[in-house]
Amino acid sequence: MNKFTFKKGITESQIDELIFYANNDPQIISFTSDKTRFADKKAFKLWLKKKPVIYTLTNNTGRLLGIIWFQRKIGIPGYDLTFAIRLYGKARGKGLSYGFMKQAFDDFKPRNVWLKCLADNLPAVTLYKKFGFQQITNPDKNGKIIMVRKSRPNQSS
Repeated sequence: MNKFTFKKGITESQIDELIFYANNDPQIISFTSDKTRFADKKAFKLWLKKKPVIYTLTNNTGRLLGIIWFQRKIGIPGYDLTFAIRLYGKARGKGLSYGFMKQAFDDFKPRNVWLKCLADNLPAVTLYKKFGFQQITNPDKNGKIIMVRKSRPNQSS
């Protein structure tokens, strides 16, 4: 991850890039609900009211390559924090996801995290399993599964 910058937070120009990717990146559109969540600045600001903790991955000029967020959300008993990761454009397929996740988990130190993803998004499911997530549901009517990652106190990723 030496050619890339990891940081907590997101800039205004990166928000614009995020909205662009949400509305134009075929992989993001097919595997996520980002087109709704990040449809425009108004939708993004509404989402920010849910107080997500955001981490970004950028290149050396500050262009957005990826985003991770953690958000308090009750949905699974014993798991009140959701997690999401996105990599954009040329950042995909370079092996950056695992390191990006590790840095975010090491910094935020979340416990008992859950996520929902499409069961047929095999690269994502494989990554999550490699990172310690376990699938706890079969695909729902929309093809989504729920995965959880339980951390012990003082456990690093």
